[in-house]
Amino acid sequence: EDGRCPVKECDFRSMAPRLRLGHAHKHHNRILPVYYEKELAVACPYCPQMVATVGEYMRHMENHPNMFISSAPIHVCGTCGNRSARMYQMIHHWRTVRSSDGSLRFDYGTAKGAVAVALALANQRTAAVKGLCPG
Repeated sequence: EDGRCPVKECDFRSMAPRLRLGHAHKHHNRILPVYYEKELAVACPYCPQMVATVGEYMRHMENHPNMFISSAPIHVCGTCGNRSARMYQMIHHWRTVRSSDGSLRFDYGTAKGAVAVALALANQRTAAVKGLCPG
């Protein structure tokens, strides 16, 4: 069990089953038909891959598993500038702020910093494992 939301394309994670199910009920009952196919047509914040919709972006993020642990607020509401680290948080924002038009921007500078931090942590873990395993 990796703590993922039961909705495959969602990036929410929690090791508490009750929180995962509560999240899925609260955030996915009605939002996916509306926001899942919302057009983006932008480059992924972590690689050059172009993504056309929110759903495609969330599926594509499976290619960047280390970024799920990032708390970098890379998602920016195109209407008001609200920032979030997780896509489910931005979708919740779109649902609750009536003036929001559901547009999304990525903060590529913050994403680049998050990648650097993730790589540094991975290098530290590798060095620690090598230190424990002689040879």
